Amino acid sequence: KSITPRRWMIQELNFHLDEYQEWGEINCTKLAENCADCLNLYIDEVDYQIPEEVFDLAVDVSEKYK
Repeated sequence: KSITPRRWMIQELNFHLDEYQEWGEINCTKLAENCADCLNLYIDEVDYQIPEEVFDLAVDVSEKYK
């Protein structure tokens, strides 16, 4: 069973929160980029463009994580 991007982000913050903390905030861009990299969520394999939904999800997860 594959892991959902939301679940990946939550687990990533649970185990590596210190890597994402910057000035007391979670770096959502870094979280989205690492998630896209791990789960291969790119729109294309040439520019490695990440869907906007992945960034939106990172913001949502970080807000609920606090």
